[in-house]
Amino acid sequence: MAVANPEFKIASSLIGNRTRTDYYLHSNSRLQAYVDNVVRTGRKGIIQQGELTGLAERIDAKKTMRTLPKGLSEEDFLNTLRLSLLTECATDTYSRVYLCSAQKYNQPWLGYLIENVWVPDEQTHHFPFKIMLMDLGFSEERLDKEIRDAREADYIHEVGTTPAHLTTFGTHQEYMTDNWYGLQWKIFRPLSQEAAHIVARIKQRETLHTIWDRDLTALQVEENPDLITHVAEASMRFRMPGNQIIPELQSKAVDWMPFMGADFMKMKKDLIKLTAQIARSPEKAGRLVMGVAEQQELKFGPISISQVNVAMNRFGSPGYGLIGEALMVVAGMKEPFADNKGGIVGGIRGSIRNWLAAEIDKRLASKAISIPTCM
Repeated sequence: MAVANPEFKIASSLIGNRTRTDYYLHSNSRLQAYVDNVVRTGRKGIIQQGELTGLAERIDAKKTMRTLPKGLSEEDFLNTLRLSLLTECATDTYSRVYLCSAQKYNQPWLGYLIENVWVPDEQTHHFPFKIMLMDLGFSEERLDKEIRDAREADYIHEVGTTPAHLTTFGTHQEYMTDNWYGLQWKIFRPLSQEAAHIVARIKQRETLHTIWDRDLTALQVEENPDLITHVAEASMRFRMPGNQIIPELQSKAVDWMPFMGADFMKMKKDLIKLTAQIARSPEKAGRLVMGVAEQQELKFGPISISQVNVAMNRFGSPGYGLIGEALMVVAGMKEPFADNKGGIVGGIRGSIRNWLAAEIDKRLASKAISIPTCM
């Protein structure tokens, strides 16, 4: 897919506070090898055109409408399906950003992934939701118009556009989408097996996309540790693309999710786990989360994060390593920490780690750290 005139913009709110544009890898051979394997194996599981059509045409979603979770109205549930339809149908809009980045930074592995797996996979995801909505009373004419409007909407990409920014963005976006379909699957499962199967099949692919983006981000950071700054920027600025495509629906998603059974605490910890997996070392994980916290102007008690970072930089890697270990504890990662053998130093280090983990837990439970579905 040629990209003659890439159509993406930097959000006006970020003018004067742009993300980094520097990008360098000593070698991209490991990234290309990873993508070659993804294309070879990942294409086998792509949802084929028409694969879900027969199931979709047998759906009787009206049964589900009679047993919606308490607090979720029929209108709300219909709008969750519209949100799925209209964000999924805009695949080509999102892909242009990635393809332009692959060209600009001379990283063919990124374009190869998007063109050969991601686009053909994503293009099949929206149609079943159109069938469901038609079964529930929506006219095809109305849905086709909404699809056209979504595809023609001005997409403002709000994170940086280097490959590291984009794979970080993808990790967050695919994870949130995966979770979203999990919530819809639970609602459909009791009385609409066909609809539940369709949503589960799409969810399965989003899970894979999350893993691919996570691993590609980690490989870039391994090749050039300075790219951890790009990961921090993309994590801090992340917003679901529906904010640009269909803001009137995306803005309500956080209100619907508790009634759909969302566990925000678990989602926050899952995102922390993904962050630690990208960093692949406690020190890098600590630097990453402190970079995000500094950009968000969070505080550690009366002390600003920027002041803590100044102190950490003087103290060196061990300080960031402790924060990274605390993150792993919070995320439930069973990491064999070096000080677990005991001793006075090990005991002190373990106590500090546990205190930091408890402090992070407190902030996760508060609104100081929010789920980035639409914020």
